[in-house]
Amino acid sequence: MCVAIMEVNGFICHYVNNMMPCESPFSRKLQASISMWLLMSRSWTASVSALALLMCSAPFSVPWACGQSEEIRKALSIRPNQPGVDYDIVAEADMERCTLVRAAEVFGIPGWIVRDSTGRTLRQYLDLNRDGQLDQWSFFKNGIEVYRDIDSNYDRKADQYRWLGTAGIRWGIDRDQDGIIDTWQMISAEEVVAEVFAAVQQRDRRRFLRLLATPDEVAALQLGDAWHRAVTASLQQAAAEFDAFASEQSAITKESQFVHFGSSRPCLVPAGANGNQLDLIFHDHAAAVFQTGDRFDQLAIGTLVKIGDAYRLLEKPASVVAGTPLANGGLFFQFGDDASLAAGMRAPGTSSERVYEMFAEIEELNKQLAGKLPPAQAATVHQRRADRYFEIIKASAPGEDRENWIRSAADALVTAYQDGSFAGGWDALKNLQAQVDALTGQAGGDYVAWRMLLARFAKGMEDPTSDRSSIADQYIHDLEAFVTKYPQSEFSPEALLNLAMYAEVSERSDPNVAKRWYVQLARDFSDQPAGRRAQGAQMRLASTGKPLVLQGKTLDGQDFNLRAHAGKVVVVHFWATWCDACIEEFAEFQRLAAKYQRDLVVVGVNLDDSPDETRRYLQQNRQVSWPQLFEPGGLEESPLAEKWGIPTLPWIVLIDPQGNVVNTNAAALELDREIQRLLDEK
Repeated sequence: MCVAIMEVNGFICHYVNNMMPCESPFSRKLQASISMWLLMSRSWTASVSALALLMCSAPFSVPWACGQSEEIRKALSIRPNQPGVDYDIVAEADMERCTLVRAAEVFGIPGWIVRDSTGRTLRQYLDLNRDGQLDQWSFFKNGIEVYRDIDSNYDRKADQYRWLGTAGIRWGIDRDQDGIIDTWQMISAEEVVAEVFAAVQQRDRRRFLRLLATPDEVAALQLGDAWHRAVTASLQQAAAEFDAFASEQSAITKESQFVHFGSSRPCLVPAGANGNQLDLIFHDHAAAVFQTGDRFDQLAIGTLVKIGDAYRLLEKPASVVAGTPLANGGLFFQFGDDASLAAGMRAPGTSSERVYEMFAEIEELNKQLAGKLPPAQAATVHQRRADRYFEIIKASAPGEDRENWIRSAADALVTAYQDGSFAGGWDALKNLQAQVDALTGQAGGDYVAWRMLLARFAKGMEDPTSDRSSIADQYIHDLEAFVTKYPQSEFSPEALLNLAMYAEVSERSDPNVAKRWYVQLARDFSDQPAGRRAQGAQMRLASTGKPLVLQGKTLDGQDFNLRAHAGKVVVVHFWATWCDACIEEFAEFQRLAAKYQRDLVVVGVNLDDSPDETRRYLQQNRQVSWPQLFEPGGLEESPLAEKWGIPTLPWIVLIDPQGNVVNTNAAALELDREIQRLLDEK
């Protein structure tokens, strides 16, 4: 799901940042907000709905700039710090048709943007702190940002590396800035498995060790005594025995290629069971499916546990040999034999001989498509691959095996449809959804439908000749159809939240429609973050003219209670360090605080995932002197964001001297007038 999210977010950022003018204060605020927030977002939230508003209300324009050839060549010569990044490489002959645009002309940040002859972004280099030195280098694939190097402490050396968009969600931290990742701040279970495979193949001990859970992370799990001892012993064994295993195993060779992440769905042990203090989420029998020549084999990875935004490895890898018990049979849920993995020796998720043959044919077709085929031949190969996927879905076992193949087929067809390599891609997707619904009674069909609606929106948005208003209308229609047909889908919370926020934020807003969607979301998904945010949004919509209760701990550990500031106008500013539009508003807050002095209080509510980045920023910018409330979880899950259902950043709430809410979505440039009015009334 995350790949689909980031894929569309990349398209959205491309449209908002590169192709949309800002003619009103509202549009300027919203454009700046969603353009930066989307680049960091990891889930589907209100941003798409807000974008649809701008597409409907603003004419289409492109801020072209003419860059010199030599400057463009230099910009395109920059390479990512990390190896293996798949991004657009421009041929020498095509560089003459590229253009160089000042980033300040697009979203007000110093830097440069390189675009190809169609206007699609190739590179983006930014000076985020405006010190005259670049500190973020972004690389794109098919118009989607897939990777960035980051200098987060502004010392002219990259210390963070992020894979984005269709490249996954990895976020590596390089503490000593030597170009080698020291730890993963974010990484999925599938990416951990791929990293273990690469570490074994390359006999790279350092690469393996940074995947293991640290003692502090194990302590944070708050496991019961028995499981804590088992995990600690397993980690010690994994670190001690990796070198020997990597040297002695012979199945993985230099020619072997990682193919597939093999695992059952994630497991959850609730707090209170086995002496655990917290919920425990893990994969207890993960494996890497790999191919060497015509043979498929598996590497048993063992147990992966979710800690924060990253999965961590708890066991050493082991070879899978049919009929031989596994050394890592599961830390938490024990398995008696290797039957579940042995099936993967043929093809992921099934032991069917026919399915194996079709899977091998798909792999061969993928190799053909990786080359440069004439359009007619490519279309034929795409159709053959689609036909094989349809056959596999019918032949695979009902349940999770079949659903995995459905998702693989949808992903392959969506990619071909979006990059334009398969003219019949949309019809093939509709055919896939019809077959899945007929075969499974909609199980898995929701994934196909979700990928289709995102793909149609993204593709339409990328086309400079398309009607933006029609695209937005179609997107909203597709979302409504989705939640009607698949009301309990895992994607329905995101769809409902997008519908609600579009109805609330757009210039064609209708609070009653927004409330209806929020009510449905809060009712049907009350146990999920989106449902809790919907509850907060309902409260926020009804809060105008009522007292606001705001209290908590500041970043420096002090107690804060809004009641202590009775008799003053209060501005509550929801922000994060990754939101440049938020930071740009600080100058206005400083001016207002100086102008109104004792009659005004500014309160920051920081929604970074972790307080470390916030503290670092505030230490470097001591002019930000007002209190900053913080609770972990970020924009998606922080209790401070959930309570008010904050849809995007920046977000401003204005409170009068009597402590009542005046405006739940104020604009920074309009605050001066509103504050003066409130003080005059007082």
